[in-house]
Amino acid sequence: MAKGIELVDLAQQPCVFLWDSNQEQIINLGQEALDWWQWHRLESGNESWKLIYPLRAGILQSKWALEQVLDNQLFFDQFRLKTATRLQVVVSSANSDLEKESIKNLFAQKLLKPVTIIDRSDFFYQYLERKQDYSKLKLIIDLNLDFAELSLFLLDKKLKTQHLPFTENSSEAVLIKRLQSAVDRFILNVPSQLFQEKWQYFYFFMHPAINSSSIVDDLSQHLKMEGILNQEPLASYV
Repeated sequence: MAKGIELVDLAQQPCVFLWDSNQEQIINLGQEALDWWQWHRLESGNESWKLIYPLRAGILQSKWALEQVLDNQLFFDQFRLKTATRLQVVVSSANSDLEKESIKNLFAQKLLKPVTIIDRSDFFYQYLERKQDYSKLKLIIDLNLDFAELSLFLLDKKLKTQHLPFTENSSEAVLIKRLQSAVDRFILNVPSQLFQEKWQYFYFFMHPAINSSSIVDDLSQHLKMEGILNQEPLASYV
């Protein structure tokens, strides 16, 4: 990370929170909010509380909800965010230009400092360049809690990228199968000589809340069968 830049990865921000029917009270962010809401709905049958996802499958669902998340983030992370000279906000490829501009303006208004918006695929490519990785053909898989993104770079040119949203409560077996199918389709039309002539490398970035090693193992084995032998899973990128 360049000096003076603080990274904000929206895929790792609190994903849900609650407000009542009059929008008078907000309680609990993130997974605790989801657990509380599910319990409360079952126990009381009271529908006055609403569950809101600011970002779902990498896409901005509610500008108002994102504002509340930012306020919460500022409260708990005041020093880290306010001492940074610049912010780099990582968004998904599924975000429209209008959403990206909205996200950028929200951060700039809250923090009063320069804000740069960067697509996830471009961010990971830059990260690998800083690691002095010199592989010519890079396949990058970015796995999050409710979406994945696949990117393919040849030298410094992005050949293609794909956003893959997940359905709720997908089992690990279903998730692995979907990823394998997505990878197969993703590299289907890539000329075979690229994989034969260029030093290719597969990079797997996984959200820290995903603890399963079988996802990496199964996908790694699948890619080896496709001829992609050079592989590196990376759990941390900051």
